[in-house]
Amino acid sequence: MSSAFARRAISPLIGTVIIAAVTITVAVAAAYFISGNLAMYTKYEGVVIESAWSTKDSINECWEITLELKNTGPTASTTIRCFLNEIPLNE
Repeated sequence: MSSAFARRAISPLIGTVIIAAVTITVAVAAAYFISGNLAMYTKYEGVVIESAWSTKDSINECWEITLELKNTGPTASTTIRCFLNEIPLNE
């Protein structure tokens, strides 16, 4: 037998363990990378009406509506428009 055939490769069990370890390491690294980037794009705004009430202004013959809002999202929220019965309110 020549010396080329006398060498042995690693056993199939050790080869399988090495391949599984490399695969798990790459999967964990990819998941860590994706979750870090995903958090950047999944921020949302959440606004909840905490309380609301109205008072009648007898001088101007109109109602004053007061809303207390609470931001429940992880990012800052900006209110651009407000509607009452599908009619936009002016400032």
